[in-house]
Amino acid sequence: MVSLRVRRFFCERASCPRRTFAEQVPDLSERYRRRSVGLRRWMQAIATLLGGRPGERLCRTLDHAAPAALHRRREQVLRLIDQAEGTARLQEGLAKRAAAVERHEAQIARLKEELEQLGDATYDRDRIIAQVSNRYGGLLREWRYPRLSQPFIKPDLTPFVRGEPYQEASSGARTLLTLAWQLAVFEIAVETGTAHPGFLMIDSPQKNLGHGVGTLDAVIADAVAIDDFYHHLSVWLADRGAKAQLIIVDNSPPLLAEGSVVVRYSRNEDQPLYGLIEDETSAEPEEARQ
Repeated sequence: MVSLRVRRFFCERASCPRRTFAEQVPDLSERYRRRSVGLRRWMQAIATLLGGRPGERLCRTLDHAAPAALHRRREQVLRLIDQAEGTARLQEGLAKRAAAVERHEAQIARLKEELEQLGDATYDRDRIIAQVSNRYGGLLREWRYPRLSQPFIKPDLTPFVRGEPYQEASSGARTLLTLAWQLAVFEIAVETGTAHPGFLMIDSPQKNLGHGVGTLDAVIADAVAIDDFYHHLSVWLADRGAKAQLIIVDNSPPLLAEGSVVVRYSRNEDQPLYGLIEDETSAEPEEARQ
């Protein structure tokens, strides 16, 4: 089967009896023909070689066989087209999957590399908690905590002493245990380069130890010297904590810390500096009294 597209020409002369002219393809098409040039020549050759009736019978037989053959050929071509399209879609899908596999393999490789760099998270956590726990016990011993025994940090980060959690300790003991716990975490983080701002602020380290706000814990206050606390900080900041910043708010700093005092507040509104917030006083504003 031949599919042919030709041009059609138009004559602009009004007197022309032929208004349109169809383009003809040499050796393929002719005017007023329902058969191609090749088919017409083929039938002429049969008629010439076989004569009238034999040629007619052969042409009739071929005429019946040709449509079936053409139909079969058309079906074959359509199947081949479908197979080609299916193969193209399959190849496209395989290419996309191959690209996805490559991306996933690259991600897996990066994750494995990060995992190797991070190491065993459980082991690292246990190791760090052990370091914090050792530093916690060392600080309490350095501060001469009374009847010290079994100082450690549990895996849930709860500080213990004498086999009991810090919540069970007295008021003054809780102050020391909290200070030791906070400093242990801070110091280990700074020394190991862990993600930490490198800044710590401690408010009223002598609370319940005989100075400032709170109830005096005589047992702890008599046994612990605040000088030991400040001595440890000065030694640590001068050595392993040189890159750290520590701010302490203390109502009665010892003489050991006098050289490190940055600002003093008088606690008297008539003697500036009165307090940390400059305009904060206990008196009511003039507008409020009116």
